[in-house]
Amino acid sequence: MQSDADSKGEKQTISLQKIDLSHIPVFVKAGSFVPMSKTIQSTEAYQSKNVNVHYYFDASVKNSQGQWYEDDGTTTNAFEKGYYSLLKMSSSIKKSTSTITFQKEPMKEQNKTFSSFEFTVHFSENAPKKVSVDGKNVDIKVNNEKKYFTIPLSVLGNTTNVKIQW
Repeated sequence: MQSDADSKGEKQTISLQKIDLSHIPVFVKAGSFVPMSKTIQSTEAYQSKNVNVHYYFDASVKNSQGQWYEDDGTTTNAFEKGYYSLLKMSSSIKKSTSTITFQKEPMKEQNKTFSSFEFTVHFSENAPKKVSVDGKNVDIKVNNEKKYFTIPLSVLGNTTNVKIQW
C-alpha cells in the first residue's frame, strides 16, 4: 500500500510492505482530538462515560482545537432547537508544558453530558514528567511501548484544565 501524505506542506510517500488485514493503519493529524466510543449496538445504549477522547500530542503543533458534539439521539433537529451539548477542546504549548482545556456548553434541558470520560494522550518522544487536572497532580501509568497514557477525566463545572509537563 502506498499513500501520499502531506507533512508540514511537503508531500511524502508512505509505503507499507506487509499489511495484516486485521490491523488497518490509520493516520491522525498531529494535535488532533478524536472522541471514540466503545462498541454499542444502538444509540439507546450510548453513554458519554463510555467515550475515550484521544489527543495526539506533537511539540511542533503549538495550538490545536477540537470539539465533541452530543445530543439525545431522538430529538428531530436537535441542533437547530439547541438541544445538544458541545465540548470544546483546545491545546496550547508553552515551553515544556501542554495545557489542554475542556469547556462544555450544556443542553437546554439536559446538562449532565460529558461529566466523565477517559482521556488518552498519545506522544512520540519522551513520556510526561508530571500531569495535573485543575491544579491537582494525577498519577499516570504510561505505556512506553505504545507511547500513551490514559486518565479518567471529569468535567464537573464548565471548564477543566489538564496540564502536562514534558
